Amino acid sequence: MAGKSVPKRRGLARRVLLSAVTVVICLVAGEIVARVFKLAPEIYVVSKGRFRLASNPRIGYELVPHFEATTGGAMLDFAGKANSLGFRDREHALAKKPGVYRILVLGDSITQGLSIERAEDIYTSVLERQLNTDGVRVEVLNFGVSGYNTQQEVETLREKGLRFAPDMVVLAACVNDSYLDCGGILRYLQAEKDQHRVAIGTPPVLTRSALGRLLWVTLESAGGGSTSLQEEFTELADNTMGENLAELARLATAHDFEVVVLWFPRLVDAYNSRDRELLAEVQRRSVAGGFFLLDLTPGLVACAEAEPIAVDAIHPNRRGHRCVGETVAFYLRTEILPAIKRSGRVSSG
Repeated sequence: MAGKSVPKRRGLARRVLLSAVTVVICLVAGEIVARVFKLAPEIYVVSKGRFRLASNPRIGYELVPHFEATTGGAMLDFAGKANSLGFRDREHALAKKPGVYRILVLGDSITQGLSIERAEDIYTSVLERQLNTDGVRVEVLNFGVSGYNTQQEVETLREKGLRFAPDMVVLAACVNDSYLDCGGILRYLQAEKDQHRVAIGTPPVLTRSALGRLLWVTLESAGGGSTSLQEEFTELADNTMGENLAELARLATAHDFEVVVLWFPRLVDAYNSRDRELLAEVQRRSVAGGFFLLDLTPGLVACAEAEPIAVDAIHPNRRGHRCVGETVAFYLRTEILPAIKRSGRVSSG
């Protein structure tokens, strides 16, 4: 019986091998036909300026890696070159240097430095310089993206930031972070998507295979074709600040980092009642999540009495960023980092 089973297994192996070879030949032939007769549409990475559609619908859009512009403005945001993740920051190695405390900052256009000419004048850079000057060895990573709300920021941390193993995550909360207020970025990208009939999340391999592109577009059409902006990004339009602050707390526990929430008030009418109600919600969520909370309102109001600090009602100018960076550095150095230093996680220079 055993002797008879050997030829059977060999025969089965030959049939499997023959089938595999046949499939490969058919795929290669299909690829050649699709390319020669141009049957497959081109698939583009949908982008406009510094922004492109993201495959993650909880993020919606993201920055284009290494994008460089000579001027700022609509869909460009700032002059200069982005890093390999698209952020307005220098490159950061995944591995931390020994004895250096790593701070990752999440935020929107304030953190990205809208209307600030030089990246070194953004509050994140001021914070890093000030703490190092004060004898605390830190590295600050700027993950700010114009128009992001709390959901997009926390999801960006999960997808791109956790690999850097931050010791602290600073979440810059602003008055428009509880809803989608991206200045039309998604509308522009949706228009590009509709024009090119490109599916969000198209696997990268398909952009190199004509047969793959043909099959992808055929299946997409059979499934109803392109979806609308509202259908794809419905979650981004809701007030998800509370649940995403709770998610940030879960990530902090799972990945062992502290969280500091910075509250950026309106730079005009900083103490208005509606915004203070939102701040009260952020305070409740911060207490529940075990976060540190720094309300920047008193410091910014004091700085504004000495010199103008605003580009508009939301965005600080260079002086405003300096005020924020120095205020946060003082708060971290005097209130938070001493306790962490005692645990051996911060080194003095």
